[in-house]
Amino acid sequence: MRSKNFTKYFVIFLFVWLVLLPPIFSQAQNRLVNPLTTDSFAELIADIAKWIFIFVVPIAVVMILIGAIMMMTSGGNPQRITTAKNIIIWTLIGFAVALLATGLIRFVATALGVE
Repeated sequence: MRSKNFTKYFVIFLFVWLVLLPPIFSQAQNRLVNPLTTDSFAELIADIAKWIFIFVVPIAVVMILIGAIMMMTSGGNPQRITTAKNIIIWTLIGFAVALLATGLIRFVATALGVE
Protein backbone atom coordinates (compact mmCIF):
# COMPACT_ATOMS: atom_id res chain seq x y z
CA MET A 1 0.00 0.00 0.00
CA ARG A 2 2.81 2.35 0.89
CA SER A 3 4.60 1.85 -2.41
CA LYS A 4 1.48 2.80 -4.43
CA ASN A 5 1.22 6.16 -2.63
CA PHE A 6 4.93 6.75 -3.07
CA THR A 7 4.72 5.96 -6.77
CA LYS A 8 1.72 8.24 -7.22
CA TYR A 9 3.41 11.17 -5.48
CA PHE A 10 6.66 10.56 -7.32
CA VAL A 11 4.86 10.68 -10.68
CA ILE A 12 3.13 13.93 -9.69
CA PHE A 13 6.45 15.38 -8.53
CA LEU A 14 8.14 14.46 -11.82
CA PHE A 15 5.23 15.89 -13.82
CA VAL A 16 5.45 19.20 -12.02
CA TRP A 17 9.21 19.46 -12.32
CA LEU A 18 9.50 18.28 -15.90
CA VAL A 19 6.37 19.72 -17.52
CA LEU A 20 5.07 22.71 -15.55
CA LEU A 21 8.14 24.42 -14.12
CA PRO A 22 10.49 24.73 -17.17
CA PRO A 23 8.22 27.24 -18.96
CA ILE A 24 8.12 29.36 -15.83
CA PHE A 25 11.90 29.38 -15.53
CA SER A 26 12.38 30.10 -19.24
CA GLN A 27 10.12 33.17 -18.94
CA ALA A 28 12.22 34.47 -16.05
CA GLN A 29 15.13 35.10 -18.41
CA ASN A 30 13.16 37.52 -20.56
CA ARG A 31 13.31 41.21 -19.79
CA LEU A 32 10.14 42.66 -18.29
CA VAL A 33 8.47 45.37 -20.33
CA ASN A 34 7.06 48.42 -18.57
CA PRO A 35 3.32 48.54 -19.35
CA LEU A 36 3.14 52.22 -18.39
CA THR A 37 3.95 54.94 -20.88
CA THR A 38 5.66 57.08 -18.25
CA ASP A 39 9.28 57.00 -17.21
CA SER A 40 9.02 58.81 -13.89
CA PHE A 41 6.72 59.04 -10.90
CA ALA A 42 5.91 62.69 -11.65
CA GLU A 43 4.73 61.80 -15.17
CA LEU A 44 2.61 58.99 -13.73
CA ILE A 45 0.88 61.35 -11.29
CA ALA A 46 0.32 63.90 -14.07
CA ASP A 47 -1.21 61.21 -16.32
CA ILE A 48 -3.49 60.02 -13.52
CA ALA A 49 -4.65 63.60 -12.90
CA LYS A 50 -5.27 64.05 -16.62
CA TRP A 51 -7.42 60.90 -16.80
CA ILE A 52 -9.36 61.87 -13.70
CA PHE A 53 -10.01 65.30 -15.23
CA ILE A 54 -11.22 63.67 -18.46
CA PHE A 55 -13.80 61.69 -16.46
CA VAL A 56 -14.78 64.59 -14.16
CA VAL A 57 -15.76 67.08 -16.86
CA PRO A 58 -18.63 65.07 -18.41
CA ILE A 59 -19.85 63.95 -14.98
CA ALA A 60 -19.90 67.57 -13.80
CA VAL A 61 -21.88 68.67 -16.84
CA VAL A 62 -24.43 65.89 -16.33
CA MET A 63 -24.78 66.65 -12.60
CA ILE A 64 -25.33 70.37 -13.26
CA LEU A 65 -27.99 69.48 -15.82
CA ILE A 66 -29.65 67.14 -13.31
CA GLY A 67 -29.65 69.89 -10.68
CA ALA A 68 -31.09 72.39 -13.16
CA ILE A 69 -33.83 70.00 -14.26
CA MET A 70 -34.67 69.25 -10.61
CA MET A 71 -34.91 72.98 -9.92
CA MET A 72 -37.15 73.61 -12.93
CA THR A 73 -39.46 70.71 -12.13
CA SER A 74 -39.62 71.32 -8.37
CA GLY A 75 -42.99 73.04 -8.61
CA GLY A 76 -42.14 75.38 -5.73
CA ASN A 77 -41.29 72.54 -3.34
CA PRO A 78 -38.59 74.05 -1.06
CA GLN A 79 -37.04 70.67 -0.28
CA ARG A 80 -36.47 69.84 -3.96
CA ILE A 81 -35.10 73.35 -4.63
CA THR A 82 -32.64 72.92 -1.74
CA THR A 83 -31.61 69.49 -3.06
CA ALA A 84 -31.11 70.90 -6.57
CA LYS A 85 -29.01 73.80 -5.21
CA ASN A 86 -26.88 71.38 -3.17
CA ILE A 87 -26.30 69.20 -6.24
CA ILE A 88 -25.17 72.20 -8.27
CA ILE A 89 -22.99 73.66 -5.48
CA TRP A 90 -21.23 70.38 -4.67
CA THR A 91 -20.73 69.65 -8.36
CA LEU A 92 -19.07 73.03 -8.85
CA ILE A 93 -16.87 72.46 -5.79
CA GLY A 94 -15.81 69.04 -7.14
CA PHE A 95 -15.14 70.51 -10.57
CA ALA A 96 -13.02 73.28 -9.03
CA VAL A 97 -11.00 70.69 -7.11
CA ALA A 98 -10.44 68.75 -10.34
CA LEU A 99 -9.34 71.95 -12.10
CA LEU A 100 -6.95 72.85 -9.32
CA ALA A 101 -5.50 69.31 -9.15
CA THR A 102 -3.56 69.70 -12.39
CA GLY A 103 -2.27 73.13 -11.39
CA LEU A 104 -1.38 71.88 -7.91
CA ILE A 105 0.62 68.99 -9.35
CA ARG A 106 2.55 71.37 -11.58
CA PHE A 107 3.10 73.78 -8.67
CA VAL A 108 4.45 71.05 -6.39
CA ALA A 109 6.65 69.68 -9.19
CA THR A 110 8.09 73.15 -9.83
CA ALA A 111 8.62 73.75 -6.11
CA LEU A 112 10.48 70.45 -5.79
CA GLY A 113 12.52 71.08 -8.92
CA VAL A 114 11.08 68.17 -10.88
CA GLU A 115 11.06 68.62 -14.64
